[in-house]
Amino acid sequence: MEKLFKALTFICLTVLLLVGQAVTIFAQPKDFSQATEDLYEPKTNIVLPATVVWASDSQAFSKVADEVRPNTVMVKVNKDLSVYSMSGLRLAEHLTEYLLKTKDKCLTALYIDSAETAQAVKKFLADTDAADMFVVASSQQAELVKIATSFSNKVFGVIDFSDQNYSSKDLSKIIECAMSNEARVVMLPEYLANRSNLDYIRSRLTSVWVKTADNTRSIYTQLTNGVNGIVCEDFNQVYTAMESFNDGRALLRPSFITGHRGLPSTHVENTIRGAQAAVEAGADAIETDIYLSKDGQVFVLHDNSLKRLFNRPDVTDVTQLTLAELQAVDFDMTDEPKEEAPNSVLNSNNENRTKEGRDYLEISYDPELDKIPSMREYLKTFQDSDVVHFVELKTNDPAISAAIRDLAEELGMSDRIILISFNGGFYGTNDGYGYSDTINVLKSTREEWPEKPLGYLGSDGSVFARHDDMIAENGLIGAATLDLMGALEPYNATYNPYYGAMSYDVIKAGRHRGLTCWPWTYNNEEAFAEAYLNGIYGLTTNYTTWASNFPRRFDTSDLKLQNGEEISFKLLNLKGEEVKVKPELIVLEGNPVKMDEHGKLVASETGGSLVMLRANFELNVNDNLPEDFDNSYSLYSNPFLITVYEEEK
Repeated sequence: MEKLFKALTFICLTVLLLVGQAVTIFAQPKDFSQATEDLYEPKTNIVLPATVVWASDSQAFSKVADEVRPNTVMVKVNKDLSVYSMSGLRLAEHLTEYLLKTKDKCLTALYIDSAETAQAVKKFLADTDAADMFVVASSQQAELVKIATSFSNKVFGVIDFSDQNYSSKDLSKIIECAMSNEARVVMLPEYLANRSNLDYIRSRLTSVWVKTADNTRSIYTQLTNGVNGIVCEDFNQVYTAMESFNDGRALLRPSFITGHRGLPSTHVENTIRGAQAAVEAGADAIETDIYLSKDGQVFVLHDNSLKRLFNRPDVTDVTQLTLAELQAVDFDMTDEPKEEAPNSVLNSNNENRTKEGRDYLEISYDPELDKIPSMREYLKTFQDSDVVHFVELKTNDPAISAAIRDLAEELGMSDRIILISFNGGFYGTNDGYGYSDTINVLKSTREEWPEKPLGYLGSDGSVFARHDDMIAENGLIGAATLDLMGALEPYNATYNPYYGAMSYDVIKAGRHRGLTCWPWTYNNEEAFAEAYLNGIYGLTTNYTTWASNFPRRFDTSDLKLQNGEEISFKLLNLKGEEVKVKPELIVLEGNPVKMDEHGKLVASETGGSLVMLRANFELNVNDNLPEDFDNSYSLYSNPFLITVYEEEK
C-alpha cells in the first residue's frame, strides 16, 4: 500500500510539474508584434548578400541559440499549431512555445499545407498580433498564404514552386500566382534558377529564394547569380562560401537600370523616340507616366497641365482633352534663355540646359515624330522587345487600371508591365500639377489587377521618410523596416522612394524579409555611383548612358582543355556588348590551375577543377566622381568545371 501511495504521489507531482511548465510557457508575455533586431550577418564583402533560410531539423532550438545562425528558420505547422522540423520531427507542442524560444534570434517561416492550418495561423496572428515572419505554401495551395496573412500587414508571403515541374515558359505565371496570393517572395527549385530566369523575375519586383543543394557548385552558383535568398540544409556551408568573398567589394547582383521618362538627357521626355534611345543605351526598363483622355484613351504625359513643355498654361487638366486634341499640340522648342522661355523643352524638360549646370545638353527633336504618344502606339513600338515598362499611374480616375490592363493583354505585353504610384491622385494647377493623398490608387489597382506587381512611390514627407529618424531615436532598424513594410504590405508593393529619402539600413534589413528597393531619380553622378556600388536593386535615372558600358555579367561554360589552351569566356556590358578584361581564376575545388596573362590554362596535372572568374573594376560615371570616392568593385562568374586532359599519343 505504501509503495502504491508513493507511486501515485510521484505521478501527481510529475503531472503538476508538467502542467506548471505549460502554464509558465503560455503565461509568459506573448508579444510577438516586435521586429527581430538581432539577425546574424556573415563577415563578407558581398554587397547585400542573400538572406539564408534554413530548412530546419531536430536541432532547431540549439542552432538558433548559436552565434552563427540562419536568418530565417523554416518549420512546418499543423492545424493544432504544433511545430515540426521540415523533416517531420516535432519541435514544440504549440507555436507560442516555439516563438518564445526563437523570435528574438531569427525570423520564422511557417510552412502550411491545409485550409484548417491557414485558418489556425490567421487566428493566432490576430490573437497575438504576431509580426515579422513568413507564411509559406506550395504553388498548388498558394491561396493558403492569402488566407493566413489576410489579418496582418506585417507577416509576409512565400510561394514554393519546387512542388511541380515548372519551366522558363512559366515565369510570368509564377509571378502572377505570387502576386495574386499576397506573396512578395517566390521559392524556386535549383534547376529553374539560372541567371536569365532570375533576372526576369527580379526585374518584375519579385524576390527569389532558391532551394540550393549542399555542395560547393550549387552554393556558389546561386551566390554569383545574386539570388535574394538561399534555402539550404547546411547554413554553415553557405556562410563559409559567403565569407570567401573577402577581397574587395563583391557586386554579385548589379542594379537594373531604368530610363526615367525615356532618355530626357538627350530627347524630349516621355516620347517614343526618347524611350527607344534609352533602350538602345541599354536600359533594362523604361519608366513612363499615363493618364486617360476625355475619349477614354491611355496616353503618355507627366503633368496634368500643358504649361510645361508646351507653353499652354490655359490647359490645366489634360484629361479633359481627346487624344486627337492632345496630339495636335506641339512641343515648345523656343531656343531662348530661361527668363524668356521658361516653359520650353530646352529649359523645362526633365533634364535641360539650365539644370545642374549641364549646359552641354542637346535635346533631339523631330516635329513629325515627337508628339504626346498614345499608350497603344508607345507599347506597340516595344512589342518585340523584352524591356520592362514601369508605368506610373498619374490620374485619380480608377478606370485607368482596367484600361492599361486591357491594352497590355490585347498586345500580349502584360508580363512586361509594372504599375507604380504615389498612391494618390494628381490634379491640375496653374503651376502644372498638384497631389492629393485622399485617393488610394494602389488599392483600386490591386483590386482590378491583383496579379500585377506594384511599386509604392514615396518622397520627402511620405511614410518612407521617417525611418532614418526612427533609427536615430531608438536604434531599432528592424522596427523601422517592419513599420515600412506594414505600409507596403496591403498592396504587396515594393519600396520605391526618392533616393534622398531612403535608408540603407532599412534596405539591408529588408532583404531578410523579401523587401526590395527601387529608388528614383538619379541625376547626380556620385549618388548614382554610391547606390550602384551598394547593390540597390534598381536605379531610375535620366542618364541611362552613364551605365551603358558598365560590365554586367560573365558568360561561361564547362571546359575540357589541354594545358596551355585558351580559357574561353565572355563578359558583357549593359548593352550586351563584349568587354575586354583579364580576370583572375579562382579555384573552389579540385586540382590547382591558373590562367596566364594571355588567358591560357596553366595546370600541373590532369583532372577536374571547379573554378570561377573574378575581374576588378573602377566604376566610371560620366568622368565626374570625386577623387577620394572609392569606386572599386569586383564581378564574378558562375562556377564552371575545367577538366584538364592529355592528348593521346
